[in-house]
Amino acid sequence: MFTTPDRVRADGVVRATIDLALPATIVRDLELRFEHGRIVGVEASAGGEFVRAETGTDEGAARLGELALVDGTSRVGRLGRIFYNGLFDENAASHLAYGSGFAYCVEGGEALNESELQAAGVNQSSVHTDFMVGGPEVDVFGVSAEGDRHPIIVANQWRLASA
Repeated sequence: MFTTPDRVRADGVVRATIDLALPATIVRDLELRFEHGRIVGVEASAGGEFVRAETGTDEGAARLGELALVDGTSRVGRLGRIFYNGLFDENAASHLAYGSGFAYCVEGGEALNESELQAAGVNQSSVHTDFMVGGPEVDVFGVSAEGDRHPIIVANQWRLASA
């Protein structure tokens, strides 16, 4: 399951759980710090300079464009290996992407121009880079408007229940 998050509503720190294969480099131990939807800090034991350069490509490159939830039943994830190909690796675990979002994730989004998409919260960029943040050690909870936490993925298994 995936969607496009609001481009200005990310605050906090996220850490990659799987190495990220980018052109000519492998990024290890990636950690991104967000303030008001923008990446303001990049740390990595290897490849951090590439991520810093990529997120500086254009105004939207340092914002989130995708959030995808993948549980432990993923056939790619169960193989337990990195393919060094984003189109395969993104199916291994829950992931985020910095850069461009998806217009079709917003009702009527395909008919909106770039400024209307931005106003609707959809990030625009020439960059779209997925990095894995899920796995058996990561639980995912949704938070209601009232602040109640609801389990979505726990112990790498879907836990969705009717409201």
